[in-house]
Amino acid sequence: IQAGADVLTTNTFSITRPQLKKFDIEDKQAELIEAALLIANKAQKIKESVKIGLSIGPTGVLIEPLGPTSHDEARAFFAEVSQKALAAKAKGHSFDLYILETFSNINELADAITGIRSVDPHTPILASAAISSLQTDTLQSFVDKIVSRDDVQALGLNCSQGPSHMHGVLEKLSPQISKPIVV
Repeated sequence: IQAGADVLTTNTFSITRPQLKKFDIEDKQAELIEAALLIANKAQKIKESVKIGLSIGPTGVLIEPLGPTSHDEARAFFAEVSQKALAAKAKGHSFDLYILETFSNINELADAITGIRSVDPHTPILASAAISSLQTDTLQSFVDKIVSRDDVQALGLNCSQGPSHMHGVLEKLSPQISKPIVV
């Protein structure tokens, strides 16, 4: 905040049930979300205009047709995170947006959005993908399945293979987008 940040992200990147199961702590999901929001809310007191983004990454499991997890199951994992985040918000642990980040499977990113929207139709979503400039099919899938969605307020690119790849993706993507882009 003192360096000029406008948005704080929570340390909840691996908060979906499959990610937590790897450490045998899936039963602590609500507690972890609440604790992350509490920390962010305390930090926000330094400058109240700073927004809080609830960071959510991929499930870490393969989704059909690549693996055994169905799209319905994937959507349910993200809906569960949203339910628990809204429960924490009701207790006074607020956040301003969901930050879906580092998704390389665009279908899973679409499932994440749909799962969250099934529970929370109003909180803004920043949908961010990890795409290399050489992944033209993935980039086109991002445009086709995510960019045009009315329930996504901002788009992002992150964790690519360095600045030159991200710049290449941005050059291809920006003419097709009217929403804010975070890189």
